[in-house]
Amino acid sequence: MRSAFWTSLRYANQAGGSASPSSLRRPSFRDGSDPSVVPSSPAMLLLLYSAVACYVIAGAMAVQRLRHGSTQRGYLLIVLLGSAVALHGFSRSATIAEFGLDMSFFSALELFSWTAALTLIISTIWLRVENHAAVIGPLIAASIVLHELFPSDEILRLTGDWQLNVHIGLATVAWSVFCLAAVHALLLAAQERMLRSHQTASLVRALPPLTVMNDLLTYSVRIGFALLTLVLITGSLFVGDLKQQHLIHKTVLSGMAWLLFGSLIWGQWRYGWRGRKAAYWTLWGVALLVLAYFGSKFVIELILQKP
Repeated sequence: MRSAFWTSLRYANQAGGSASPSSLRRPSFRDGSDPSVVPSSPAMLLLLYSAVACYVIAGAMAVQRLRHGSTQRGYLLIVLLGSAVALHGFSRSATIAEFGLDMSFFSALELFSWTAALTLIISTIWLRVENHAAVIGPLIAASIVLHELFPSDEILRLTGDWQLNVHIGLATVAWSVFCLAAVHALLLAAQERMLRSHQTASLVRALPPLTVMNDLLTYSVRIGFALLTLVLITGSLFVGDLKQQHLIHKTVLSGMAWLLFGSLIWGQWRYGWRGRKAAYWTLWGVALLVLAYFGSKFVIELILQKP
């Protein structure tokens, strides 16, 4: 199976301006072979697909817990998900260290999903959110498989640029927070709908009380909003020609999402927006962010097949 965890970062801002083609270079191998067709190490592939199996099992366990209304802490689920995150991260670390960070469509989807899973694991230390793996587990497993099946043909590596690294790091963490907020919003909306219809389904019993769910969504949105603010600030400071780098639409949609989340936070403070209303606003905001990044990359890379 081919591995494509290479850098295809096509936009950057060097210390003296935006990145030029000369600042991007194709990695080379000693035998002169094409990096896009070099197979992954069998050991790394074994670790990678062991992680996929753990993600799938963890997701299935979370679904079963929701179906049966389990109120006990899912320690085995947490261990499985944590093992998957560790195996996944370790299996990709060697390639990232050697070739840099690939931000092509499927690679970016895998990276953001892994960060969301890592954030979920950290959150389980304080919160009963392990059942979110019902969505996160299958999502990240699918992203790994898609990344391996459809590796990037553009193998570009960006030379060191700490400003861009800060921007990408903030964007990745912000995405992971909003991804978990979206999953939480879906569960909250379903929980409130069942309570309003006087249903005592297993899903209602498996989730924390509605007040706790509302508080968790509020905190997630506020943390994500703060991170998104930093992402927009660093992007405006460190990224050069937006038009040439296909970033105008991303900036506009991200700005729209920022305004929507800001309005939600103001509505929560001023009018006490909670429950399904807050959940739907959160989902619309996350949809804008998904469209901003993955929507544009899908069209540019997979449909138009432009670099």
